Amino acid sequence: MKNVPFRVARIASALLLWLAFGLIRTTHAIGPDPSDDWRSAHSAHFTIHFEDAHRAYAQKALEIAEKVYAPVTKALGWEPYESTHMALLANIDFANGYATPLPFNRMGIILTPPDFSDDLVRGDWLELVIHHEFTHIVHLDKGSGAPGGLRNVFGRFPWLYPNIFQARWLVEGLATYSESAPELGIGRLRGPYFEAWMRGERKRGFRSLRELNADGRNPPLFDAYLYGAYFYDFLARRYGKESVRKLLDSYSDNLLPFRVHSAPYEVTGKMMDELYAEFIEDLAKEIDTRAAPILRQPEVVGQPVGSPMREIWAVAAGKGTHSGALYAVTDDGITQPRLQRYAPDGSVRTLTPSRFGTRIDVRADGTVLASQIEICGGYDAYFDLYRIDASGAGLLGAQRLTHCGRYFRAVWGQANDTIYALKHAPGKQHLVRLDEHGGKEQVLLSGTDAVQWIDLAASPDGRRLALIGKHATGFALYEFDIATQTLRVRHVDRSFKHSPHYQADSVYFLSDTDNVFNVWRLTPTGDLERVTHTHTAVKAFGGVDDHGQLALALLERGQVRIHQLHHATSVQSAQANAVMPSSTDAAPSALPALTTAVAMEGETSYSALSTLVPRSWFPILFTDRSTYGLGLTTFGADALDWHRYTLTPVFEFTQREPLGLFEYAYHGLHHFTLDRSLAVTRWRAEDKRDKATEYERSLQAQWVSRAWLVRWDYRLNAGIGAAIEHKDRVTIDGPTRELDDERIAAALLEYESLKSNIYSEGLSQGLRARLLYETYRPFKSGTRFDGDVLRLDLQGYFPIGKSVLALRGIETHARDATENFELGGSFSELAAEAPRLNERRLALRGYDRGISALRGRNARLGTVELRFPLVDIDRHAMVPPIGINRLSAAVFYDIGRVSGNGATGHYRQGVGFEILGEIKLGYLFTLPVRAGVAYGLNDFGDTQVYIQVGRSF
Repeated sequence: MKNVPFRVARIASALLLWLAFGLIRTTHAIGPDPSDDWRSAHSAHFTIHFEDAHRAYAQKALEIAEKVYAPVTKALGWEPYESTHMALLANIDFANGYATPLPFNRMGIILTPPDFSDDLVRGDWLELVIHHEFTHIVHLDKGSGAPGGLRNVFGRFPWLYPNIFQARWLVEGLATYSESAPELGIGRLRGPYFEAWMRGERKRGFRSLRELNADGRNPPLFDAYLYGAYFYDFLARRYGKESVRKLLDSYSDNLLPFRVHSAPYEVTGKMMDELYAEFIEDLAKEIDTRAAPILRQPEVVGQPVGSPMREIWAVAAGKGTHSGALYAVTDDGITQPRLQRYAPDGSVRTLTPSRFGTRIDVRADGTVLASQIEICGGYDAYFDLYRIDASGAGLLGAQRLTHCGRYFRAVWGQANDTIYALKHAPGKQHLVRLDEHGGKEQVLLSGTDAVQWIDLAASPDGRRLALIGKHATGFALYEFDIATQTLRVRHVDRSFKHSPHYQADSVYFLSDTDNVFNVWRLTPTGDLERVTHTHTAVKAFGGVDDHGQLALALLERGQVRIHQLHHATSVQSAQANAVMPSSTDAAPSALPALTTAVAMEGETSYSALSTLVPRSWFPILFTDRSTYGLGLTTFGADALDWHRYTLTPVFEFTQREPLGLFEYAYHGLHHFTLDRSLAVTRWRAEDKRDKATEYERSLQAQWVSRAWLVRWDYRLNAGIGAAIEHKDRVTIDGPTRELDDERIAAALLEYESLKSNIYSEGLSQGLRARLLYETYRPFKSGTRFDGDVLRLDLQGYFPIGKSVLALRGIETHARDATENFELGGSFSELAAEAPRLNERRLALRGYDRGISALRGRNARLGTVELRFPLVDIDRHAMVPPIGINRLSAAVFYDIGRVSGNGATGHYRQGVGFEILGEIKLGYLFTLPVRAGVAYGLNDFGDTQVYIQVGRSF
């Protein structure tokens, strides 16, 4: 068992970091800005962290959280022992949240409400998201029996939280079911969007249990929420509401993780596969019953245009000289989203790269106005305005008009020198006017807490704006007179509305009336006319062109497809209601009223130290050739996730050696690692066992600090750091010999624009470039090296359909005495938050490591690799809990050489073939594995067969 402490510490730390921090999904550096004035306060069951400017929203969030507490804890049969930490984020322009029980119960709530066509708009946003995330907290925190008892000893150790180790659909499904009250029109369960997807799933065949467990790539990608919510709804209807809690009780005392298959037996008398089959049979009947009146009438959705896409974020009808054309922000799941123009002759042109959630408006000359997400200041994600000319912007992208403006929806005014936009502010939205360059902002309508502005449109005569607003009891279509700046109601009801567009004096818009998203028309006389009839849902609506053709995007067989409807006629008529409900009417809520007022108590400035203390420990024991040691492993983080650490101290008793691993990171900018290990290298037989006579002792430490410039499409880093590596060989009862003592300082520059998409084979496009300078000179008195090393590492990825051409080149240049580089082996370079300093190993497949001819002061390496998917298996068994998602292959060509210090400088080449597999372990862990055969083409080459974890680079 060589070097057991080092490996155990590495494995333990990796698992702890994944479990503790991997449940939170972030993009780039988005999150709480440390430079802001953060405050903390308490209520009976929660600790809230908020920016000082958002104290009023903190008060509201605490009130909602305390209302959520009782029904959720009662329904799930569990109350957390400690306060739940809740961070309010007001610096992100899209709706979301997160929750994790590790290292303590904490959740993040984004204040920005949703404004797109999904079912999250059904109900008050803060109630929905807090309800959903707190359900996660209670569910994942729950532990009884042996896990609950062992927590009294080991604290909040991940393996004692059995509900973490469930299939994702059981976790997300429970929270989605809990947030929903279909009878009140709250939440996603049985909402128009979920129902549309389920009608589509019914038509093409429901998911098998093994496919759902795998959580793979097949659409819909939110199937965990979709199927999970309907499953718990079925369980409550068929076996009683208490069955949900009983199922959780059955699993929450499970010390052996992943026992999903047998968990429902004591509640329903059925194993999970039997229960799931019963659920699917019931689901088919339920969907058929609710779908019957919809499917009875033929579809009126026009003709399809182009190919189905994974997602279409926006669509717009061309006007003027481009009438008849369609514009769309499309995502095929392979490349990044793109703004495309579909010409009447069927040709398609990409105008510019785009991003998820982009909204567009097109004026008569074909100029596109786009509201597009961008990173601001490294921490904020805001919508800004971009202009794309009719000819397109090509690879250079669109012309940015605003900077950190938060304009989430904007349209051209009739006069081409005007833009009207809706602007986010924490908890509210303003209507503003800008000039054509995005400047000279003028507030036309200040936002209030009473109305959430969702969308807008400009009339052809330039005198009016159509506005859609959400108020307490429904959604209203308003008309705003620009000259008089007065607002009047045109139509109001409880149906969600968005995407208004003028056609002459009529206003078209999307509405989920009758629980189906269709296009409706409000005539000048006040009549309502439905002009589409879909069996799924109109996902996006882009208005009407000069020829009367509607631009639509429809859900279609698990994907989204553009449609063009010619000369829309009325499918259904009704009379518009222009009478607003009383302003005192309360929004529908499934939560009980508070019996006592909730006060924010003990308000202080935020302190990370108060939550950084370790909350768990677990023993580490090793033995190696009569040496033995004992230690523990723990981890921690603060409530705003700025600080993260793992700590694994170990003491070896026979030689009295302190060992272990410590890793710390601050907000992705500063990283420190200290690793001290021991490995027995010689031993002798004594009393029928091996007794150590010599061991190697190693100390490795690294520090890296970086400053960065972050944008949505790329990231620039500049950093400094230092590393120490000290090795010696200790003869027990004898001398100690120093083997190595390396100390370097470093500086680095990095550029990264890497991207991937759900259907592509891993990283599929972009560039990573790193220039690393390392010098031994500041520490040359303590090492035999006194030189410098300059290393350039380039990686490029180019999509070829779902396949990827991956290229890598490494060039190093050393001066004076430096450690040699070594070529050989097939090891994987595992992804890490910080670059590894003093790394001298370079993989050259087809050649063994340790060959003296492949060591030299300078190195050059190149790789060409074609990776291509073979099949998406997407199946996960429950007994044993193991599965496989994608199976891919790669062919490669490696070439490299070393020079200096006696090396010949000859190039060595290797070729080979690899099978790449995404192995799923216990529903939760995705393990990238590659098995390959490599053949070295030159001297010292060999045929190698290997299995590795991770990609080659």
